[in-house]
Amino acid sequence: MIRKSVSVHSDFYAELRNLSPENRGAVLLALLNWAEGADISPLNSECAILFRLMSAQMERISSANSANGQKGGRGNKSEKSEPFQKKPIKPPVTKTKAITGTITGTDTNLTEGIGRPADAAPPRKNKKRFIEPTVEEVVEYCQERGSSVDAQRFVAYYTSQGWRVGKNPMRDWQAAVKNWEKNDMGKQARASPARQESFAERARRIAREELHSDN
Repeated sequence: MIRKSVSVHSDFYAELRNLSPENRGAVLLALLNWAEGADISPLNSECAILFRLMSAQMERISSANSANGQKGGRGNKSEKSEPFQKKPIKPPVTKTKAITGTITGTDTNLTEGIGRPADAAPPRKNKKRFIEPTVEEVVEYCQERGSSVDAQRFVAYYTSQGWRVGKNPMRDWQAAVKNWEKNDMGKQARASPARQESFAERARRIAREELHSDN
């Protein structure tokens, strides 16, 4: 195998300088022949040891460089040769809704987005489920409003009605409380002493009863 280059590592500079010119030339010539794959002339023991060390290290370096090139290391210059290469900027993508349909004369029937006709009724929203209030909730609401509606009577009345306003189910009990306020309904009864019968009224009542009994 012919090697393209032969490089002497700095570790061997001192050893080469310590050799005599004749031995130094013999080692370098042996390295050249080794790189070209030619026959190597016999060397003395000192030169032979240095040649084996230098050629072994060159072989290791060559193998390592070859492996790095295959793995995309030093041999891969696609990115390192142009470190400041900018990537192309893609233009922004604008999302649009597909509009399909047929147009006949002045009558337009278009379908937009997911296929719903333009003149179709919008989807129904989920109605809030009515929850019957407790007496405590009605009392608290009446106190916030300063209302005189009797909460217990209010709850008892609509419970007997199945929490319906006429024939329709109740949707908002707070609105019903406000209606009671306007109509002056359900006010708390004010405690008043019972009216006692006077002596004269009692006497007249007894007289009438006795008169009817005689007849």
